[in-house]
Amino acid sequence: MKLAAAAGLPAAPVETRTVDGMAYLLVERYDRTHHITVEGAHVLERIHQEDFCQALGIVSETKYQKEGGPSLKQCFGLLREVSSSPVIDLARLLDAVIYNYLVGNNDAHGKNFSLLYHGIGTDNLQIRLAPLYDIVSTIYYPELSHDMAMKIGGEYSSEKVAPANFERLAGEAELAKPIVRRRVSELAEKVVDTLAEVEIATPVGEAVTGTYTQTLQRCPRQISELMTVEVNSSSFMQRLVLIRSSCIWKLDVIIKVVIESLNDVFAW
Repeated sequence: MKLAAAAGLPAAPVETRTVDGMAYLLVERYDRTHHITVEGAHVLERIHQEDFCQALGIVSETKYQKEGGPSLKQCFGLLREVSSSPVIDLARLLDAVIYNYLVGNNDAHGKNFSLLYHGIGTDNLQIRLAPLYDIVSTIYYPELSHDMAMKIGGEYSSEKVAPANFERLAGEAELAKPIVRRRVSELAEKVVDTLAEVEIATPVGEAVTGTYTQTLQRCPRQISELMTVEVNSSSFMQRLVLIRSSCIWKLDVIIKVVIESLNDVFAW
């Protein structure tokens, strides 16, 4: 979450704290506003939130696309239909999709994206995409599925996503392919640039960092070999999958490899 915010994505502010030795994540509520009336009274108002499953009339029990939940095509279509600022919100949703893929969050289902209804009951109703509020790098946990909650361009497996899938996603979302192509590269580079700025505040975070620092020692040869491979949509992505498997959580290395090759890979 902090990395997303540091990379410029709208994300709810979070802090890691502990109670009786148990760590927890404190998420600041973004669906509340505070103001002071002319009489000096402090007023806390609730902003109505509706997740994408609710907005699309899909029950929460089927929040995953495989179970009948929303697809990315439906999500982009929803924003195009109801957002008060569709151009901005479509771009924000695209960033969220790319970011979730980069950090290995395969659990980005329909209830993890929401709409905020500002000014209900007034002449100034504004419906906007809510900030990111639930990002977990599920790829770190081997017992969790590597299938994504929603397909990217027809592909569920995060390990099999290729440039052609992003191209297909652009078509499904009715976005220009050059925009999607450019944004993948830009956001990947931004994430790498901000990794060092994010403070690791818990022993768990430090342990994770230690894990991928150690695994990095096994990665240089693979990465060096990858950089000499003739890049194309199949060989590059297949080799990248192998590195993701053996160098799990070394996101800066993985993303840097992507950046070095994106111009060639996405020369569709």
